[in-house]
Amino acid sequence: MAASSRQPKTYEDYLNTPNDGRKYELIDGEIVLSAPPTINHQRLVGRLARLLGEIADSIQGDEAFLGPVAVSLDPANTLEPDVVYRKRESASVVEARRIQGVPELIIEVISPGSASRDQIRKRAIYESAGVPEYWIVDPARKTLLALQLRDGRYEELTPDGSRLASDILPAFAVDLTALFKNLT
Repeated sequence: MAASSRQPKTYEDYLNTPNDGRKYELIDGEIVLSAPPTINHQRLVGRLARLLGEIADSIQGDEAFLGPVAVSLDPANTLEPDVVYRKRESASVVEARRIQGVPELIIEVISPGSASRDQIRKRAIYESAGVPEYWIVDPARKTLLALQLRDGRYEELTPDGSRLASDILPAFAVDLTALFKNLT
């Protein structure tokens, strides 16, 4: 059997995806289409983006982004996280159509069909790229897995009761009970 001659997709291919309101990402050189988010997904994204937005507004030069926002980590990976936080001293660069490089915090809220992609593929990509913190929120299980990069590997942050705080952004703490309140 002959090897596949398909060329890996690039950022330029990602830019040429249809402008049809759906979410496309470039993952390991492949264009991936995501299912539409659920209402609970959007509730959680909004809550987390508001919290981070308030922090960014209080720190000159920091920025919080509500997805979809393209984050290009390397030539084979341009992802659209649900929420992104970038500190003013970050090595990442905000361009007109994307963030080029590694922001300090990325949050993904699991949607139907995205669990393994968020928990395995994207986790490996973010870890390899050096994203300092990656948070994965599961609306169905009402869980938040917060990972911090230590010595090149992700380690889980431990909640203090029902409160989970970021190590890289001390002002960012989430009350887990409030986060998951009134989900259907």
